[in-house]
Amino acid sequence: MENLVLILEPDPAITARLEKALKLHGRYQPHKAESLRAACHMLAERRYGLAIIPAVEANHRAQSMRALQPDLPIVLTLSKKGDDSQSVDLRHYQGLLSLDSLEKELPAILIQARWEKDQQIRNSSNSWLGDDTFSRKGLKDLCRLIQLDGSVQQVILSKGLDFVAGGWVEDDKRAVDVVKRVNETWDGGVRSSQLQYYQIGDEDTVSVLYTRLVGGYLLTLVARNDVSLPVIRSQSDRLTAEITGKPIDERSTDQIEHRVPSSVTIDDDKPRITYALVIWPIEPLPVSLQRFVTKTIEQIARETDSELKNLMVQEDRLQILVELPADRPSSWFAKNVKDGVKRKVQNKFGVSLELWASGFYASQADTLLSDTELSLLRRSW
Repeated sequence: MENLVLILEPDPAITARLEKALKLHGRYQPHKAESLRAACHMLAERRYGLAIIPAVEANHRAQSMRALQPDLPIVLTLSKKGDDSQSVDLRHYQGLLSLDSLEKELPAILIQARWEKDQQIRNSSNSWLGDDTFSRKGLKDLCRLIQLDGSVQQVILSKGLDFVAGGWVEDDKRAVDVVKRVNETWDGGVRSSQLQYYQIGDEDTVSVLYTRLVGGYLLTLVARNDVSLPVIRSQSDRLTAEITGKPIDERSTDQIEHRVPSSVTIDDDKPRITYALVIWPIEPLPVSLQRFVTKTIEQIARETDSELKNLMVQEDRLQILVELPADRPSSWFAKNVKDGVKRKVQNKFGVSLELWASGFYASQADTLLSDTELSLLRRSW
């Protein structure tokens, strides 16, 4: 389980600090091992999302532990002297925690460890389409990895009348009904995607079924009927790109079988205003988190009818040039970014922390702020 953390630390005081910090910063459940032998027994019984061990004799401990769980992320604790890492090949570990700043460093280390493990899932996902059998766990892992929006109720992969795999929320009875409906209505692949509204089983509400042909399989996203098509399509794009390993560059024409009026519409004729925004993090953003923040802001823009003109995510600031509907103030988008990124970080990495300094800067502009303007702004902020 991703939230289980194995602590192999001989010093009870350090163990207590780690346990307290892990509980403070997220949904982690620390499990203490008294010895390497005990740690190996624990790994044999269940999967752990992370292990924390001393840098002293780390190579021997890590080798024994990874013999039982090869993909186990391991973080090392350093003594105050810091000379216990000299014989350690740091390429095999996901982070170093110095004891004098353990509580401060832990959130970034947790994020880095989870990000590297997710990269392994991402890299392995590209080979799925070469096999006739999909892993249910694989599709669920992928849905978790890209953090599908809550508007998607279910993800289903099918071939003919066969239910191959499910992700996000898994409900086999519901899935069978969806697979049957999709098989009946699919036009044989003349078009690569299809949208329809369908009342699943004996449910009271109508759902949206968005189906796309992916390598000989049909990938269907089931969503609420009040969700706009651009939102559903963007999430299907992201999932398809991750499965195939290829970005979706062009939109396909959607075949709409029958349509129920939606309560969500996007009016392309509304006047729009472009803003330059600057948001500052409380602590420098690590490189791995910068990539995640970039993708999250891009997703927020797609799902809020906001057009990103330019985006720079750096360790000490976010610079955003965004075009918004005229009835949406810049504070609305800034709040979406701050709250949305914080929520996504917490959901993805299991880390609960305050990311952003209070306030933000915004002005109507056609370009990002210059370095001179940023320098003056930062001094006066």
